[in-house]
Amino acid sequence: MVTTKQFSLTPNNLLKALLSIYLKKRWWLLVLVWIWAAIVSSPDVQGGTPLIVIAVLYPVLIVYRIWRFANDKENAILYAARYYEMTESEITGYINDGSESRTILHTVIKYIELKHCYMLYVSKTQFIYIPKDCFGTLQDKLWFENKILASLKKW
Repeated sequence: MVTTKQFSLTPNNLLKALLSIYLKKRWWLLVLVWIWAAIVSSPDVQGGTPLIVIAVLYPVLIVYRIWRFANDKENAILYAARYYEMTESEITGYINDGSESRTILHTVIKYIELKHCYMLYVSKTQFIYIPKDCFGTLQDKLWFENKILASLKKW
């Protein structure tokens, strides 16, 4: 069994994680939008200005949508201090308000490893956020990677 150090997710860390995931999944769409903007901005194309505005606003709107989600007051539970106890079959989260949440590992559908965290998805939009620096020792982190992550599907 491994117990993590207590940590708190911040809106800024959530924003970085969600933007990273969006870019990993949809980088090709942003490239297409910018190529499209470059094509319609050529002097040969008439009436391309609205299309260029859309191409410029699209990434801004995506960042704004994710920023709003990360800073929504209704997501306050995501930012409560917590720690996890992990076994080979489950992860139990203990939140500062006294509540706890137990997740059986076979219900985790996939995980994503980012530069600063792991995100274990239990549904398309619900995840367990585990920062890489929350492990007490290197052995705890290696145990997590070898016993927990090795049994899950990587996205």
